This record gives sequence, C-alpha cells and structure tokens, in this order.
Amino acid sequence: MPNRFTTKLKCLFSCMDGQQLKLWRLNHNLTQSQLASLLGVGKRGYVTVTEWENGVSKMGRLYKMQLEKLLGLTTEQLHALLEENS
Repeated sequence: MPNRFTTKLKCLFSCMDGQQLKLWRLNHNLTQSQLASLLGVGKRGYVTVTEWENGVSKMGRLYKMQLEKLLGLTTEQLHALLEENS
C-alpha cells in the first residue's frame, strides 16, 4: 500500500504543468540540460525540456515515469546523480 508521501508525489506529478515543472527544476538548481540528462533525454535535451515547460509539447510516458522517480529526491541527491552520470 502506498504511503501518504508517495500518494502526494503522484498527485503532484499528475497535476504538474510546464510552469510547475520549471519551478520544480529551478527550486532544485537544475538547468534544462541537467534535467534532460537526469531524465535520459537524448542530444539537445534542453530543447525538449524547454518545449515541455512552455507547453509546446507534452512529456512522453517514459519521461513521466523517470520524473516521478526524481520528485522525491533532494537537491543534493539530484546533483549527486548528475555527477555520477558525468
């Protein structure tokens, strides 16, 4: 059974629009390129993140699943992941 924290995150995620994605990214001191890297978006991923944030395109299911995993992490954990992957 999911706990309240997990349920809250899933609700936050399912209701998140482009501006909320941008605010979340900025609150965690991530660039668009860094978020793209964490989500596994390919080359020029910052363009894709820009399109999501501006409502030009919608995030695909695979990326939504990846983002859902990141939502519960602290800023420090996110940046540690970036260092591991670089």
